[in-house]
Amino acid sequence: MVAEPGRSVSPAATTDDCCATSLPPAGPVTGAAGRGLSTFRVEELDCATEEKELREALGGLAGVRTLSFDLVARRVTVAHDLDSTEPIAQAIRDVGCAHRS
Repeated sequence: MVAEPGRSVSPAATTDDCCATSLPPAGPVTGAAGRGLSTFRVEELDCATEEKELREALGGLAGVRTLSFDLVARRVTVAHDLDSTEPIAQAIRDVGCAHRS
């Protein structure tokens, strides 16, 4: 699958994939800094495929305790022991998703 200029394509997406889509470039991400709960709105989070990819990426981060997904609202809430949410935001970007808090 070839991306249009200025757009990226999820490497797992195919034309037969229910989730195949061109993704906008990841923009700046902000989240509630500090320990506790941080919620991110992830525009592409609309099916089990994206949830699985994000669960694998975020679940492997040191300091992440639990994950909660709301596919309808396109939100992922992360309970963590991190001083900064940047590792979480970077993991979401690494999956190929655009997000904001």
